[in-house]
Amino acid sequence: MKNFFFEFAKWLIKLFNIAFTSIFTILVIAFLIELINKLPIINIGKTYDPVAISNTFIVYVTFIVVIGTIILTLAGFYFQRSIAKREGEILNENMEKVLEAISTDEDGFREKLVNKILEHKKIKPLIQDKLDRRTESFEMDLNKQKLLIRQLSESITILGESFNSLQTTSGEEIKFEISDEKDKR
Repeated sequence: MKNFFFEFAKWLIKLFNIAFTSIFTILVIAFLIELINKLPIINIGKTYDPVAISNTFIVYVTFIVVIGTIILTLAGFYFQRSIAKREGEILNENMEKVLEAISTDEDGFREKLVNKILEHKKIKPLIQDKLDRRTESFEMDLNKQKLLIRQLSESITILGESFNSLQTTSGEEIKFEISDEKDKR
């Protein structure tokens, strides 16, 4: 369904492009026909003021230059858009080829890719920063674990001492020995 709407939108945009181009072309042709019909050269029997004729030609030439500029600008936009679209397609094709080469690992491509990425001057600091943050996070987690182990060891020692101080009903003491030799690693 999504693809249908996308295709419909593309068709609608093409339709608007064709309609705009057609209307613009009709207006330019109508302007040129009117320009040719109003030229003083066609009516040879009349005499005209040379200044008026030159002003008229200057105005018409200006219109022609403006129309040419608009046409070139629209053509430039069209070519820029088509080039950008093709560039995106090329990038997508190349990305698919890279991903395929990574999955097949032909000629040690993975290693070459990783080395190139690590050698890149803009990517290297990013990777270093991520690794530093990750290392700091692991160090903090390790220190928390060590602290918890130390607290647990102290709690077990206190429990062992409390257990040793317990008396049985027959008056015999129960000994509970805790060895720290294995825990001091």
